[in-house]
Amino acid sequence: MGVQQFDRGLLAPSGRKQDLAHVVAMLEYCQLIGLGSNVDLIYGFPAQTVTHMLADLQVIVVRVPA
Repeated sequence: MGVQQFDRGLLAPSGRKQDLAHVVAMLEYCQLIGLGSNVDLIYGFPAQTVTHMLADLQVIVVRVPA
């Protein structure tokens, strides 16, 4: 899934409308039906910092089902 990032302020200029709950729900559903999935995060958006990226990675480790 092309998540890009989880920070709403960074998502707005890219036109993405998903939020964290939506992404997690979709990944949980994929797991439920046995569909392999992955998450595409992008680093380098304007105003994005290393702190933003580390927070996104933390979300993946803690919130997304393995």
